[in-house]
Amino acid sequence: MAGTAASCRGLCLALALALALALALALASSAPAGAAQDAESASAAGDEAVQARRPGEAIALYRRALQLGFRDTASLNARIAGAEAQRQSFLKACATSGGAAARRACQAARLPGSPDEARVYRRLGSIEEAEHQNADALDAYLSADRLQPGDPGISAAIARLRPAAPPRLQGTASTLESAAYPQASERRYSNAAPPSFSH
Repeated sequence: MAGTAASCRGLCLALALALALALALALASSAPAGAAQDAESASAAGDEAVQARRPGEAIALYRRALQLGFRDTASLNARIAGAEAQRQSFLKACATSGGAAARRACQAARLPGSPDEARVYRRLGSIEEAEHQNADALDAYLSADRLQPGDPGISAAIARLRPAAPPRLQGTASTLESAAYPQASERRYSNAAPPSFSH
């Protein structure tokens, strides 16, 4: 009986170890597959953003695909370069156009984390202010100030607009991130396709 019990214990231990190994292998194989699928989804979403003339969004999605391990890095880098060329056209239109066309171009060109993001927000502020949309203008200037604190021009615009602003915009830029311009602008213009510009 003792031999049978020992044999059973050995068999049970072997089975437990085999099951644990199988589970570990399954988890190890599923993680890369999931990441690869996410990378493909991000890449496809980037392609859709390019087609919709939203190059800033496209570049962010392509970079996300790279972070997730997208395999064809050469293809993805080429698409990033193409989207950046498109974005530069929108940046030019953002700076030189006026009214709704300029606003849409700025929104299309905005790339979170890029060196020109504060400049885009400042331009959006001036566009909104010119159309007497003072709350939206202040939103944009506050976002620019958060990215480029201490800029005299941005500070002057905030000081000029703040007295007439609604209560939610009476604080400082650092306390207003939840009310900043990205959310306001996306609500207003999320369904508006940017104009087509040659590049």
